[in-house]
Amino acid sequence: MNKQTSTRTRNIIRILIIITIGIAWVHSALPPSASDMESGFFFDLLKPILGIFLPPELVTPLLVRKMAHFTEYAFLGGEMIAYVNACRRFEWKHILNALFSGLAVAVMDETIQIFSGRGPAITDVWIDMAGFVTGGLIASIITLIKVRITNKNGVDEDIS
Repeated sequence: MNKQTSTRTRNIIRILIIITIGIAWVHSALPPSASDMESGFFFDLLKPILGIFLPPELVTPLLVRKMAHFTEYAFLGGEMIAYVNACRRFEWKHILNALFSGLAVAVMDETIQIFSGRGPAITDVWIDMAGFVTGGLIASIITLIKVRITNKNGVDEDIS
């Protein structure tokens, strides 16, 4: 990958990270009525699908809200690990920095809810971090597979 392509890739990932954080924080800033309406829309959309896999009593608006937390942060975790990889800094200290950044975003997310009239919850921070780590692991696995395929094809590329 040449320097111009690498810079472009990092810039695109930065923009995706900013958009993902913005989406999470905008949703946290919604007043309770708007948040409930949005959750209701997604609940109605997902209820038939979730009903295939779960007993009806488990398919609730609360489940859909928690899935949204997990999913937003799974994307963010994947984007952060992709950024670490694009910077060629796939080392523990950079991975830990990404984890702490994810935690800071999650804590800020819940803090914003204090000012929007909704109750923050430490359980949401844990759900956010579980999503973040899951997304980061998926991105790491994809990166490792890509490197192995590239190396098998005779191209010398490493992730560090």
